[in-house]
Formats: sequence, C-alpha cells, structure tokens
Amino acid sequence: MPQELSFEELAQRYLLARILWWRHDLEQLDAAAVAEILKALKTATNETREQVKKELPEAWEAYASAEGKAAFRLWLGGLTAATTASAVSAITEAWTLSAAQSLQIYNDILSFSGAAKAVQTVPVTAEAVKALANRADFGGRLLSDWVQRSFDEGAVAAIVESLDKAIAKGWGYQKAVKDLLQTAIDQGFQITQAQCVTLARSYIQQASVNAQLAVFEKNRNIIKGVKWTAILDNRVCPLCASVDGNEYLWGEPRPPMIRHPRCRCLWQPLLKSWRDLGIDADDLEKAARPWIVREPGPVGAGGKKILYAGTTKENFAGWWKTLPYDQQITSIGPTRTRLIREGKLTWKELVDKGTGRYFTLEELGFGLNGRI
Repeated sequence: MPQELSFEELAQRYLLARILWWRHDLEQLDAAAVAEILKALKTATNETREQVKKELPEAWEAYASAEGKAAFRLWLGGLTAATTASAVSAITEAWTLSAAQSLQIYNDILSFSGAAKAVQTVPVTAEAVKALANRADFGGRLLSDWVQRSFDEGAVAAIVESLDKAIAKGWGYQKAVKDLLQTAIDQGFQITQAQCVTLARSYIQQASVNAQLAVFEKNRNIIKGVKWTAILDNRVCPLCASVDGNEYLWGEPRPPMIRHPRCRCLWQPLLKSWRDLGIDADDLEKAARPWIVREPGPVGAGGKKILYAGTTKENFAGWWKTLPYDQQITSIGPTRTRLIREGKLTWKELVDKGTGRYFTLEELGFGLNGRI
C-alpha cells in the first residue's frame, strides 16, 4: 500500500474508481439501446412519409372539419403504433439489463470481488431485477405513456401543424406535400428521436442507481451512508455540480437521484471502517478517480471524443477551481462564477443540501437589489 494513502483512503479510492468505471461501461449499453431506437425511427420516418402521401388525397377535404382532423390524428397514431411499441420494448429491455448487470457489478464492487467476507450481496433474481426496474418514477407516468407523448409532441404534432398551415393558406394537398409536409415529418421525428433517446438514457441510469442503493442499503452494518458523486467533466449541469461531494447518512433527507433527465450521477458508499469489511490490505488495488473533458457540442449515441484525461481526488468544487475561466462559466454561469472567484459566495451556498433545490441569485441575496 502506498505510503501516502491509509487503508481507509485506499478502500474508498478503489470503490470510487470501480463505480466510475462501471458508469463508463454502462454507456455502451446506453449506446446500443439508442442505436436500436434510431434504426426503428429512421424506418418509421420513411414509412410515414409514404403513407401520408398515399392517404392525404382522400383525407384532404374531410381534414378541414374538426371530426376529420380528429380522425386523421387517430390514423396517424395507428400508423406510428408499431414504432412506439418498438421504442418501448427497446428501452424496457435495456432498462432491465441495466438493473441486472448493475446489481451483479455492485455486489462485486462492494465485496471487492468476493474478498470482503462481511459484505452481504443481493441475489440477482428475476424478482429482484423487476423490483429495481419498477422503482423508476418519472413524473408518475409509465414508460409507454412517455414514449407515446414523444410521438404525439413530435411526429404527429408536426404533421398536423403543417396541414393546418396549408389549409390556412388555402393550399391544395399537392402543394402541402411539396412545400411543408416532407420537412415537417423529418423535423417531427427528430423531436421524437431526441425525447426517446432521453428516455432510454434516463431509465438505464435510474435502474443502475436503484441497484447501487439496493446493495448499499443491505450492508448498513458496514456502510453509514452515501456520497453524491457527479462525473467530473464539462457536461455536468449546475444542479449536479452543486451537490457533488455531499454526504448523507442513512435517514437524512437527500435529493432524489437521478436528478434530471440524462443524469449521470452516482452514489459512493461511505464505509464506517475498513475493519468491518473483513478484507486484507493486500487484496486492494490502488485506484484514482478519473476525470475527462469532452469537446463541446451535443453528445451522440457513442459519446464525444475525449480531449485529455487525468486523475483527481477533488469533488467538483475543487476540480472546478482548476478549470479555465470559460469552462467554469459553462458549469455554473458567469454571475455565480464571478461571485465564487471573488469570495462573495461559497460552493455549498448554491444549493439546499437536503432537497437539492438550486437557489436563485435573488434567494442568495444577489438579486437586482442585492449584493451584486
């Protein structure tokens, strides 16, 4: 064991390194699910384009009435029903796989690959996996409801709006198809695609977080609580950056994780003492917390290119201080950046620790009539 690290520090470093590495592996599952969804949506876009062109001449006259418009929307819903079901199936499969694999991985992580004899593992059974998956709650809606909403607000809405616009201009269906409908279908499915990708990534992450907590909570005799861990890169939002490093003992109020759609945060277990693990120091591996900075821009199915990498023992607040000024602004905005750099605001003041609510500048006393 290195001279500068105690056994306790080495254990925590090992746990964190393995948890972050699993989050990296989870992105591969994420990418596979997204690729399947994109494939289904590409096929649906082409099929919808052809079917609408085929059916529109007959439906055009009736569409101008309320009854005709309602019937056309119903027809569109039926046209996209198969793709909707495919998206739900792909997300559900990935979500369930995430729960099963995460449960297995976190059993292995906390037990130091079986070397920590005092750790109790959670059996990876069909019932356990189903329970973990079903604990995901996004606004009280079922996954099928969210996917259907993505089609209603994307593809269906775009087609209906383009037809409404054509009728308002007094166009015939041929001009509507030529000048509006083709673009509307493409743009509508892009909206649907973005929402479905968000759903896939959010459900996969939630299932993994649920597996974490299931393993950690079963071992309360050796774990005293959890520590919020954000991914240290320039894609982290202010909501997650502001709570990174916060520790919560069992029973203390804590913000829900995941914190927002596409959240990548994780829990790190807080050990009571390494002595309770039932493990020898020689079985531990030295590990350091990886951090990455990605090139700016949207993140695709496979993620963006890594620019450079290193290691840090800091929480986000400490790591943030090492970033260039423009990247500090990207993380929390120009005003909060300036106030922290000037010593007028501390990192811990940004958010309510128990609820995770991000304070406005006015609430912090830096509004138009405040200390700014």
